[in-house]
Amino acid sequence: MARASLGTIDPSTTSGTALAALLSARDAAENTGHAGTGRPSYAVAGMLYTDDSFTPDHIFLAGATAPDDVDLTLLFSPRPGTIRETAEVRLPSGWLWADGSAVLRASYPELLEAIAPSFTGSTTNTSTTISSVSEDLRQLGLLGAKIEGSGIQVGTTITAIAATTITLSLAATITAAGVALRVFPQGNGNGSTTFNLPNRKGRAGIGRGDMGGTDVALVTTAISGFDGTLLAAAGGAQSIVLITANLPIHSHSASTSGTTDSPGNHTHGPGTYNTDASGSHTHSYQGRTSPDNSSTGSQDEIPGSDGSGALRTLTSSASGNHAHVIDGGVSAAAGNHTHTLTLSTTIGNTGADTAHRNMPPSVVENFVVKT
Repeated sequence: MARASLGTIDPSTTSGTALAALLSARDAAENTGHAGTGRPSYAVAGMLYTDDSFTPDHIFLAGATAPDDVDLTLLFSPRPGTIRETAEVRLPSGWLWADGSAVLRASYPELLEAIAPSFTGSTTNTSTTISSVSEDLRQLGLLGAKIEGSGIQVGTTITAIAATTITLSLAATITAAGVALRVFPQGNGNGSTTFNLPNRKGRAGIGRGDMGGTDVALVTTAISGFDGTLLAAAGGAQSIVLITANLPIHSHSASTSGTTDSPGNHTHGPGTYNTDASGSHTHSYQGRTSPDNSSTGSQDEIPGSDGSGALRTLTSSASGNHAHVIDGGVSAAAGNHTHTLTLSTTIGNTGADTAHRNMPPSVVENFVVKT
């Protein structure tokens, strides 16, 4: 790369049109300071330069060293892989719908690298371990993601990640060092020429639980049904049906009703009628003895004509079921007997196993991803 310069202009061979193009190129170079591929070797802090290896060109503000340079184009523009919510009805230029569809790798190289990063590692034939991984992939949410590379079987996923090694679901088929590898958390399309975009169709987003290193464990497989530390993990439902284990501990009340086949202890008022009593018992009543006072009390004696019979209490013993004739007064019939009690208790079921809504207040918008 050189400083902007028009070089030597030969009036006899340079037309007016050619000169105008040279002047326009010089203006463009002066506006940015320098133009070319990569960072100029003579860059100093504060100098602007254009890197035309990008499409479109990127403008950089040089720092003291190359790592300090600031890409002003990205600073003021979304980076590839940025997802944005928008009320735009039509797809904006430079963006794709975040709908999970497969797109060509060759058409979107910057987006591919942003959401499906590449790295290197060493494979061993018949081994599921990749060693000498070029960067630490821990805490990047890549467990379960598809991985591709030379000697990596189709459909292989990452099952474990350490500082310099990763473990695969299928063994490698070659032994090689520095193998170019690429991981696809969003999906690897057809496995060769396409890759999948992030999918936000019908879903709200959740921040990855272990961003920065520490998992807050607010979204776990045991409770939510999916792992909140894995990129592109998805779950949830708009409605659910409760099961018994989801209900709070509670009790049910019941009422019992019944009838008996006997009125139990009772009395009878004056009159002549039969009473029915079961069991062995006695009755007491008053009567007069005969004039000679010789009655044993086995029955009620008729008083003598001279009225000399004495009044006394007599008893009568009877066992088993029998009838009494009572004429006047009150007769009590308790007796030893039993009653049959018939009870019926019912606890009814209720409910219909209907799913209930499980949605927070929401609004539907479009989501797009920067290419």
